[in-house]
Amino acid sequence: MAECAGFARHATFLIAFRGLRFLRLIDTEADCLVEKRNLEKYVALSYVWGAVSNFRLTRANRAALLAPGSLKKVSHLLPETIKDTIALFGVWKAGIFG
Repeated sequence: MAECAGFARHATFLIAFRGLRFLRLIDTEADCLVEKRNLEKYVALSYVWGAVSNFRLTRANRAALLAPGSLKKVSHLLPETIKDTIALFGVWKAGIFG
């Protein structure tokens, strides 16, 4: 973590994520997707579960998913792993895990 934090402090978005115009993240407070052009502090979840149908961001649903509160509207379509991680992060941020 310290190594990643040190890198983030000195890197620009363009260096850290070459070729990307922005990074899409889940804003757990606004309950929506956000598109960031600058490096922010964030927590990343990396997982692969095989042949499971996934809810996908598309051109058709992008604008709706960027609206605050939008993830509650589609929560039934999100994988349990994503929903559990959002909930866990909320508990962690509240200080229950220190």
